[in-house]
Amino acid sequence: VNGNIAIGYNALAGGDFVDQDKDLTGNIAIGKNALDATASYQSIGQIAIGEEALTALTSGSRSVAVGYQAGQTATTIDYTTIVGYQAGQKLLDSTHNTLVGYNSGYSLGSDQADNNTFIGSKAGQQVTSSSSNTFVGVGAGESTSSTPLTSGSRNVALGVNAGNVLQGAASENIAIGCFAGDAITTANNNVIIGDQAGSGLTTQGGNVAIGHNALQTGQSVDNVVIGNNAGLQLTADENVIIGLN
Repeated sequence: VNGNIAIGYNALAGGDFVDQDKDLTGNIAIGKNALDATASYQSIGQIAIGEEALTALTSGSRSVAVGYQAGQTATTIDYTTIVGYQAGQKLLDSTHNTLVGYNSGYSLGSDQADNNTFIGSKAGQQVTSSSSNTFVGVGAGESTSSTPLTSGSRNVALGVNAGNVLQGAASENIAIGCFAGDAITTANNNVIIGDQAGSGLTTQGGNVAIGHNALQTGQSVDNVVIGNNAGLQLTADENVIIGLN
């Protein structure tokens, strides 16, 4: 038991500072009830700054939570970085998540929710048990509370509201650009690059759309569309379209 810092009411209050056999080392807890549930469990190198940050954490190592109620319900997380007001608030038992921004990763609450990177206000906010996703931008991959992204994985959304309503088992979609793929729900295997590209896609998969407004209102599958406004209202499947409009 050494090298710990606690500042604030009940900060690190659960720490076992009596039993020298317990490994409680290098922890920093600042704020009311921050990191206050470690009790007799091992805790190494944890940092909790903010009221009720990591307040339910019993054991784990090398995690950082900064912000009001950041990681509030997390119990045994490891190698996790949480920064922002109520970011990662519902985490339980997961590992290797990076959640940065107001409410980012707010609803992640499964031990299967590992290896996610959510950066931006409300990024991945309603995602519950999905893994290995990268969402960067305000509202990127936000999902919805009624139909959240659950078993889907390996999605990438970069840009304001990109991949905004991904849900269920939607997997292996890439949406880059403001509002890119922002209506995709349960589709798989789309590559969407460009402002508002692929905005009409919902359950249609296997598309490659590159360019401003490419495949913007079209709803079809297995197309390759490249160019400004290319395939704008395309409804047929299995096409290759290259060039303006």
